[in-house]
Amino acid sequence: MTTAAMLKTDPSEARLKEIAAIAEDAYIYGLPIVVNYATMFTFTDPGDPQYCAPFNTLINDHQVFTPDNKVVVTPNSDTPYSKVWLDLRAQPMVISVPDVEEVQAGYKVQPLSAFLGQPAPAPAPSIDFLPASTENLGNPETFYQCLDAALAFVPVDDYCKDIRKAMVSIGIGSGSFDFDSLPRDEQTAFMDGMSQGNEEVDNYPDRAGIVPVNGWSIGSAFGDGAFFNGDWLKRAYGTKAGIYGNDTAEAVYPSMRTCGDEVLDGSKHNYVMTFEMDQLPPVNAFWSVTMYDGNTQFLVDNPIDRYLINSSMVEGMKTNGNSLPIYIQYSHPGLDKETNWLPAPDGPIYLVMRLYWPKDGTEASSILPVGDGSWNPPPVMQVS
Repeated sequence: MTTAAMLKTDPSEARLKEIAAIAEDAYIYGLPIVVNYATMFTFTDPGDPQYCAPFNTLINDHQVFTPDNKVVVTPNSDTPYSKVWLDLRAQPMVISVPDVEEVQAGYKVQPLSAFLGQPAPAPAPSIDFLPASTENLGNPETFYQCLDAALAFVPVDDYCKDIRKAMVSIGIGSGSFDFDSLPRDEQTAFMDGMSQGNEEVDNYPDRAGIVPVNGWSIGSAFGDGAFFNGDWLKRAYGTKAGIYGNDTAEAVYPSMRTCGDEVLDGSKHNYVMTFEMDQLPPVNAFWSVTMYDGNTQFLVDNPIDRYLINSSMVEGMKTNGNSLPIYIQYSHPGLDKETNWLPAPDGPIYLVMRLYWPKDGTEASSILPVGDGSWNPPPVMQVS
């Protein structure tokens, strides 16, 4: 059945409003599904410049992410990644992690049959995936067709049964959604729904779950199904902030886009952020402050190839008494300040702090519980 037939070609204003409303909900529900699908396709497609490896094949990155990596927004540049996309249709896969310090080199992925020394089952049939890229998901045609394709691999559960049923009523989830076959007014309704959904996600920090502290937005937007409990807006917000984030037991991610009432902008101002040496981020592992382009959320190319300041760098940085200043600006601050320089873009700035394995909330200094901890990140100040 065609998409147009599924929509019953009802041109009434009420029907168009219904399509827009469901398309809005579909965008919010589907954003992480589509971004994950496009990321998967990019990393497993041999024809893509950022191809990594086939399914069920582990690849270890031997360097951290740089501005050349433009698949996942807000990428972590603290640690190199090991990645594998699993196809479990034929049989389970076994991931082995050795108990050694240089753990990455010893990672191993193998089918369960190989792990057990048994004959392998018949391979699963190949899948003709709809091509996708994270770089063009702002187009309604691309987004909703990718969502339709991806839902073939996403089971319906109690959390999502209502939204999935509603989406089928406008053709999404049928496996044959065709945006181009829709009448113009219905295409417009999908565009309006996507625009409204995008606005809802962008405004999420203003109305729920995210606490402003010294200009930083601190909250918890990552977790499992029980954590989200059907809150698709929270899940979509986490996707925009940076898909694949950890829950708060693993990491907390304060973020900042504004200084006072003005957008952080390296083309207009210089900034400084100052830690007191006895008030560095309280973590069991390590911390960092990473610079991103405020428009794209990708790392920023700069003359010294520095994309963050982290805890391992503090020993080599300069202090002013008990204070550790970080100079946030586009132009070089001079050799005397270079060790403390976090290069900014020549435009809008997006800052993300990462506290890995944060100290427990019962300790004297902690960012936990999120938004109400005893430790707060210092403000970013505009330099006159």
